[in-house]
Amino acid sequence: MDKNFSQPLQNRRKEKFCRLYAGKFWGDPVAALQAAGFSLTGKKAVDFAETLFDDPEIRGRIVHLRSCRSARSIADESWIKDLLVEIATNALKDSDRIRALAGLAKILNEGGTVRNSKQDRSAGLPEGGQNIFQPFLPGFEGPSDGENRYMEPQVTVIIPETE
Repeated sequence: MDKNFSQPLQNRRKEKFCRLYAGKFWGDPVAALQAAGFSLTGKKAVDFAETLFDDPEIRGRIVHLRSCRSARSIADESWIKDLLVEIATNALKDSDRIRALAGLAKILNEGGTVRNSKQDRSAGLPEGGQNIFQPFLPGFEGPSDGENRYMEPQVTVIIPETE
């Protein structure tokens, strides 16, 4: 029997458990149980969580909620990339455009994903802690806004030869 797991569960506490476990308490079923209003602790909480996970309706609901969360995350990453491109092309200040390009380059160098956790930020670093990614736009690394250490532009004039 195929069940539509997009509908909330009939039991409110079990639904709350599924939502909490699929989001804030991912990987910690005991904390999700307690936050959902179940007054169990220790071994009883672990046993009850195992019982809940044996229920195909609970498992299906959690899988559905996680897939929805994942889809929203992908949309958020796409939105961030689009916003950086928008800033890079239309910002009034050069420093804003430079920062947007640097942020976009960082995302591209990290495999196209937006990363923000400590564990994610350390990804791609070997044991020595040196970043293995080449800077995509190395010329955009520079001083903070307001510092007047600008390089004078070098102008090269090419005069075509006439015959």
